[in-house]
Amino acid sequence: MLLNRPVQETPPAVANAERGEVGLQVKGPNGEVLESYVLLLDTNAIAVLEQILGQQIHRLMPRLMSPGVSELRALLFAALNRYYPATRLHDAGHLIDRVGFEPASEAVIEALTLGFRPPSTTTAPSTAEAPKRAHGRGTGRASSPTRRKRGSARPSSGA
Repeated sequence: MLLNRPVQETPPAVANAERGEVGLQVKGPNGEVLESYVLLLDTNAIAVLEQILGQQIHRLMPRLMSPGVSELRALLFAALNRYYPATRLHDAGHLIDRVGFEPASEAVIEALTLGFRPPSTTTAPSTAEAPKRAHGRGTGRASSPTRRKRGSARPSSGA
């Protein structure tokens, strides 16, 4: 186990946007939900995405904000990786076929956006005072300049 977590996490029942998760649903002909997935583009997912597309994320961003089929399939595959590690790249393509290009694209772009926002601060700022500096010898306002040592003789001016 890494970080006291199981090797394969069970997907949460509902996506949590605070954690960067986005829900993706496969719907039937009457709009009923047939399957539900939770997408997450965390650091490991971004690394997978970089490997698949062969570029670093900062260079990929313009392409990813309006993805083509290859980019969308790679994004979806990477976003599924956390909770569905057995998913293969072509499985992500089949999921796009079942969900639709637009809903899949909207979900992964939202996950990408959430993945790059700064973490929210859920705790109140600390009210504890900063530790005070210890005033050692020769520090503080009352100390003398350090250009010369006390008691040292000044060089004579030529006598």
